[in-house]
Amino acid sequence: MSATDLLEPTGPQRGLRSTRKPTVYRPEPGAHPRHLSRESDGVYGWVRMEPVEAPEPPPSPPPPSRSEGAPVPERPHTIHDLEGYDQRPNPMLARTPAQFVQALRDFRAWSGDWSYRQLVAFSGGTPRSTFHAMLNSDQLPKFPLVALFITACGGDEDEVQRWTTAWRRLRMAAEGPGRAETTEEAVQRLTSRD
Repeated sequence: MSATDLLEPTGPQRGLRSTRKPTVYRPEPGAHPRHLSRESDGVYGWVRMEPVEAPEPPPSPPPPSRSEGAPVPERPHTIHDLEGYDQRPNPMLARTPAQFVQALRDFRAWSGDWSYRQLVAFSGGTPRSTFHAMLNSDQLPKFPLVALFITACGGDEDEVQRWTTAWRRLRMAAEGPGRAETTEEAVQRLTSRD
């Protein structure tokens, strides 16, 4: 082992690895115990041991890939409320990013109150922490994450379009002076001229 092996930039690596197999011992044939002592939990003593060849450990199986493991659950389909009893959260009512995120939480509850693990499975493997961070923040989430979340909760194309429109409206409002005006601002502007 050379000094350069121990002082590699990433720390000790090759130089400290042993290429020998570990030594395994067993009692010698015909060996008799010596120096016996009686303890409360048994009898102990010395026995002459001999080294033996360690059996090769069986190769560990490779981890199952996504296609070989458990089947990916089918993405749920949203069941809509009865006529006149619509409880579906409306993202277009959100005026701030915090209200939009609250509407996302409400949509998750309305669509089936899916666990984070279920959302991971329905979304194709997006980490739980991503959904958790999005739903526990008052910031406007990223656009692709919103679309993925709505789809994972069972939203169809029309549902994704509703949420996308609300997201764009809030995002454009946050842009500042050249921002797009909201529907309420447009109505107020048009009615104040009279």
